[in-house]
Amino acid sequence: MLVDRIKANRENIIYGISIALLIALIKWMEFRFVVISNRLEIYVGIIALIFAALGGWLVYSLLPKGGKPEIPVTEVPFIFNEAEAKIRNISKRELEVLALMETGLSTRKLPTSFLFLSTQ
Repeated sequence: MLVDRIKANRENIIYGISIALLIALIKWMEFRFVVISNRLEIYVGIIALIFAALGGWLVYSLLPKGGKPEIPVTEVPFIFNEAEAKIRNISKRELEVLALMETGLSTRKLPTSFLFLSTQ
């Protein structure tokens, strides 16, 4: 039964196999053309992937286990230079902001520490 169906469709099977082989040959030639004509871009892309992987590995291996690097803070006393402040025309309000920054407030916490709305 199967042999009879194969014999009946012999031409169709040969045609299908030949088309599949031709498509495979065309795809292989297209691949070779793309690789040969764009080999510099392919090499640069491979090198970029290698360096990206190396960078990721370095970041993973150099960071502490908590995920954030520890930034050492040195305690240096702030010395106000009045002459420089006059030259740069720094207002009293700007000096207040600088003093708050010197205490270690982040840029997100800074406005909430001294800004307020007046209802009058």
